[in-house]
Amino acid sequence: MLWQKRRFRCIGQAMRLGGTTNETSDDSSLTLDRWTILIIVAALLCEWIYSGYTSYTVRNADGWEHLRYVTYLVDHHSLPSALNCNVCHHPPLYYAIAAGVAIVGEHFHVQDVPLLLQRLSLVFSAWYLLFAAMTLRLYVSERLTQWVGTALIAFFPGNIIASCRLHNDSLANALVVAAAYFVLAWWQGGNGRKLANGSLLIGLAILTKSTGAVVLGLLVALSGHRIWKAKSQTLVIRELLPAAAILTTAIGLRSWLRVPIKGASLCFSNLGRACQPADRNLDRGLSTYFGLNFREYLAEPFLRVGPGSVEEGNFWNCLLKSSLFGMYQGIPDPEMSNGINTQLALGLNVLLLLLVLSGLVLAATANVEWFLRHMPLLVLCSLSIAFLIAFRLAVSNPHHGDIRHVLGVTVWVSVLLMSLLERQLRSRRWIYFSGLGLSLVLVCVSIVFFMPKPA
Repeated sequence: MLWQKRRFRCIGQAMRLGGTTNETSDDSSLTLDRWTILIIVAALLCEWIYSGYTSYTVRNADGWEHLRYVTYLVDHHSLPSALNCNVCHHPPLYYAIAAGVAIVGEHFHVQDVPLLLQRLSLVFSAWYLLFAAMTLRLYVSERLTQWVGTALIAFFPGNIIASCRLHNDSLANALVVAAAYFVLAWWQGGNGRKLANGSLLIGLAILTKSTGAVVLGLLVALSGHRIWKAKSQTLVIRELLPAAAILTTAIGLRSWLRVPIKGASLCFSNLGRACQPADRNLDRGLSTYFGLNFREYLAEPFLRVGPGSVEEGNFWNCLLKSSLFGMYQGIPDPEMSNGINTQLALGLNVLLLLLVLSGLVLAATANVEWFLRHMPLLVLCSLSIAFLIAFRLAVSNPHHGDIRHVLGVTVWVSVLLMSLLERQLRSRRWIYFSGLGLSLVLVCVSIVFFMPKPA
């Protein structure tokens, strides 16, 4: 009976008003040790090298459309309508910042504006990595686990590719990961300042792209739970009022900034030309969301989009492979045309699949306390996947299932994986070190993949 009392005491602690009782939930998570910083700096150096030989049009089929949006702001000093370009329906925050950088660059006679904006994405990537590492510290206490987890996130192929894309996703993903960190820290017993910071960042994310709704959904869910469990609901509501004011202002500002189009449908007003279906309709049957096409996944190194493609119809094939390499849309680039990288890509596909399957097996053996403690992360992942599925169901374009829209999910899945591995440290150390070793192999292969090679 004693073990049962202890178990229910732990569950009660996990479900308390403050969330969890993790000892790393204080301000110490805001400070990173030097090895973590070195890992992030090394990843940024790798991203810099990659961006040095990668055009803004590579693995970024609509990069020139985003450049058109920025150019429009620079030339006209006003917001475009959704009719002006394929991405002009997006909120303006990223493009306003990019336009400001472009104007400053022109003042200093910078000729290559697209490259300058790629460097801007590198700055956003640094922000993304810093808050990813701090999120890891909220749930993982062992330094070795933190270092390997940080390396896995920082050198993950999808992150390196995203770091030099000329795209509003670069800012959106950085804001979403930072906002999620502050919301999670607040839930773990943080003060009102963390809630305010998280709300402000959610608001900025909403003014950048619709993916900010993922963290907004988490905050609404956690706030509802806190109000429901509170002894004094009035005090909790009073604590949440500033956050509600910030978010209401952001949503209202986003609506006010949208340039109206007479006769446009609701879908077109919010998604622009993304509402137009592709030339071919994808299979929307439930079977495409339950199960992975292993044969195609292992046979083809890159996800190809186009007539005759089998994988683009399977949601999970699209999700996993796009998280590694994006989508191949007929635009050649050094990685896909290099024979060595083709073999490395196949290896990365296998390594990612092994890590995902290992995480699922470990999660199946986890206890109730672990699930309760990590429930906010699980909700974040679920909301991100639901966002992609809803987007794909609304308009059956294959790129609507591309993980670039919710790249933050790779951070939260990595945190969950590292936490699951750390649980094995005392009883089954071989599982712990095997999992870390597998993660480091993926990191090493990814680094080799992105290093420049002779044609």
